[in-house]
Amino acid sequence: YLYWTLPKQATNWTFFQKWFEMRSGVIESMGTFNLAFVCQHAIHLVYRSLPARFQSTKSWNIVSTAAILQSLAIFIGLAVFPYMTYWEKTESNLLEEYPATPVVDGARVLLSCAMVLTYPMPLLSLREIVTNLLFDHPDDCVADDTVDRMLKTKRPLVYNRTSHIALTAFLLIFSLVLALLAGSLGNILNLNGCISGSLIGFLLPAVFSFQHRGVTSLNTTLLIIGSFVGVIGGYFALLAMMVS
Repeated sequence: YLYWTLPKQATNWTFFQKWFEMRSGVIESMGTFNLAFVCQHAIHLVYRSLPARFQSTKSWNIVSTAAILQSLAIFIGLAVFPYMTYWEKTESNLLEEYPATPVVDGARVLLSCAMVLTYPMPLLSLREIVTNLLFDHPDDCVADDTVDRMLKTKRPLVYNRTSHIALTAFLLIFSLVLALLAGSLGNILNLNGCISGSLIGFLLPAVFSFQHRGVTSLNTTLLIIGSFVGVIGGYFALLAMMVS
């Protein structure tokens, strides 16, 4: 809607410059692109949220594939149309470029709501990892039994309602303080995406695939891409953070 109703930015760029030329900042920005599609940390939570009749490999393949395709379509749509409106004047904060209108203001509100609703997903995943490593759970907890077999030991703390609330509050406040102290959220996202996003989205799946299926073209490609983005992208993202 905004693309068709707003005046377009004049540009002298050629077709090649518009769509194929790689400019400075692309490599370190791959981390943010990684984060848009990295969801492996929440897979166990999403899988268990499915109705019991859908908790199967076939159903999960359908759900995960559909989710990634929908995310890709939304991601491309939100990136291409602002870019085609402002070309070289396009900034990373797309909504700040548009004039203040009811539609744009509504989009900003929806974006804020999306961020508020998105944040609990990695927070819950982190909390579950910490509780599985440090706390003893009830005897009927399957996840606790699995961790027991892996660690071959009991954890030192007992998990109850008080520890649940305290741990959640600590993780929430700690991450909020770090975010407030960060000079540039864009640099943080780039660095985090290049390192942890590449590790979660490319390197670990490749290693697990090597172990279970041997060397294939797919896991080799994942390993190469993850290594490139993690090392090269992480270096440039860290360099940009230090400069800024």
